[in-house]
Amino acid sequence: MNKESGAIQIAGAAVERSNPSFLALNEKGTHLYAVSESLATAYKINKATGALTKLNSLPVADAKGQGACHLCVVPGANMLVTANYSGGSVTTFSIAADGSLARRTGFIQHRGSSTNLDRQEAPHAHGAIVSPDEKHVLVNDLGTDRVYIYRVDAAATTLVPKPAGEGVLTPGAGPRHSAFDASGRFVFCLNELDLTVTPFRWQPDAQLLVPLKTVSTLPEGTETKDKGFSTAEIVVHPNGNFVYGSNRKHDTIAVFAHKDGALTLLENEPSGGKTPRNFNLTPDGNFLLSANQDSGDLAVFSIGVDGMLTPTKHTANVAGAECVIFLPE
Repeated sequence: MNKESGAIQIAGAAVERSNPSFLALNEKGTHLYAVSESLATAYKINKATGALTKLNSLPVADAKGQGACHLCVVPGANMLVTANYSGGSVTTFSIAADGSLARRTGFIQHRGSSTNLDRQEAPHAHGAIVSPDEKHVLVNDLGTDRVYIYRVDAAATTLVPKPAGEGVLTPGAGPRHSAFDASGRFVFCLNELDLTVTPFRWQPDAQLLVPLKTVSTLPEGTETKDKGFSTAEIVVHPNGNFVYGSNRKHDTIAVFAHKDGALTLLENEPSGGKTPRNFNLTPDGNFLLSANQDSGDLAVFSIGVDGMLTPTKHTANVAGAECVIFLPE
């Protein structure tokens, strides 16, 4: 990627893998981790070429069908955490000195349901993020309308099985992914089913998520009935002043201004393709890359000082594009 213009080009396939759905890097950017249905896989990164060498794979549970869909690395604990959608569960792994997955260290089964009988008949863990101090992992469960707070047990390389607390969403909201702001004082929860964002004030000492005002990811008055709309990804700008969320089928990126936990919708920019399942911002905050799954492409947008998006017309064809991350320089 050209950091000045935003132009991108395919350098080649890093590795062949069946249905990798989400990716995460270790802190040094030397190793990559991916989830694929029932497996978590570790790779070593060739920094010169971007090529990946598979180290190993481990199942997220003894039983198949867990549907691992999201993951995060807890650097201080040398631990990988996966959120398993179909099984409604959370798995932890210890990471060996060579970056491979040493062993599965924990498995937590969620319980419960909520009001959407089609999507919330059971728990569906959908996102896992580590707190800035690396003492907690927050897990979104779409099926129970909860964000569970788990304490990190670094010595055991696992999570304390019983949640230390939880953030409670409106029934039927369907929390998918969350993101911290730069200060670490706020967490923004993207709700897939009712197309909203709920900001929480994060109080780590008390292990509390205090809900603030929920806002829609769509323009006021948008008709949603029978449209098949759903949200997908949420990212906070490095300066903390802007929050971005993607809308599938509506095929837009919602841009919010942020101040002290309050969000104001600024615009809904077309995502440059169909079904923006994921997107990410360059580390300098100058560009946004939208991964449009159904049109099979990446679209590049420049980000203004006001947080607004402008299409650059730079694109790359990536069949089934699902996840974008940036390797540290």
